[in-house]
Amino acid sequence: MGMPEFTRKRRFSGGHSPRLRRTFWPPTGYRLFQKGHRHLPFTAKPLHFAHSPHRAFFGRNPTSFIVGYATRPINQGFSVNTPTFVDVTSDDDTIDLQSLVVVDGVGSQGESIQVLGANGVMTGVTYYWLTADDIGEAGWYDDNWEKYENVKLNKGDGLIFATVAGANLQSSGKVVIGETEVTLNAGFTVAGNNTNRDLDLQDLKIKDGVGSQGESIQVLGSNGVMTGVTYYWLTEADIGEDGWYDDNWEKIEGVTVKAGEAFVFAAVNGAKLVLPSQL
Repeated sequence: MGMPEFTRKRRFSGGHSPRLRRTFWPPTGYRLFQKGHRHLPFTAKPLHFAHSPHRAFFGRNPTSFIVGYATRPINQGFSVNTPTFVDVTSDDDTIDLQSLVVVDGVGSQGESIQVLGANGVMTGVTYYWLTADDIGEAGWYDDNWEKYENVKLNKGDGLIFATVAGANLQSSGKVVIGETEVTLNAGFTVAGNNTNRDLDLQDLKIKDGVGSQGESIQVLGSNGVMTGVTYYWLTEADIGEDGWYDDNWEKIEGVTVKAGEAFVFAAVNGAKLVLPSQL
């Protein structure tokens, strides 16, 4: 299965060269979050992950949840990623598309999100990142440069990003406490590690699947084409121990799923992907 080639669209012609408008968050400090009529103080504390460029900052507010933000590098070309926080004001643990911020990109549609259909083919729905220099307000826009409103993602949902030069993706909000269950549709679904820590591939579990290679992970290359690397979910009934296996039914060892990294999942009848708690 292949992916369409990424082509960069530009609305402006001639000598337009957008300036970078960088978004900075203080590494430590006090940030106010408002929910209802309460102001929630935020004191950031960095968490560093060995051998990972992903950096997260957490703070505990005195009422009910932990908030923070994280920045993940996005390589040039295609990559599959997932937000690692949910919206502070969300009661159903969803993520507003506009809460995902591109940092150090080029704008002018140089960064985009493409939506994969359950049939494994791109739907044609594309979200483009435009900067304040492009249009006056940074955010995600459609082909006509109309800003997307009320596009919600579920926790664990993955996104296929395309960048012409590489960038950083910043997500922020509250930490998901407890396990996450992501619905995998019959066919193809993009999903991944929504925690702010690296996981072993075997930490990702399949629930309510059929096993016998009926659920699999496919790895997308930076050129937008599947690499041919596939991980299959086998159950205890198949081979004696639940887990991810290769084509020869050898258990996969030592594969790290980085914080915010996602994959393309295939499930013949649908299933659930179960991810461990953030903390």
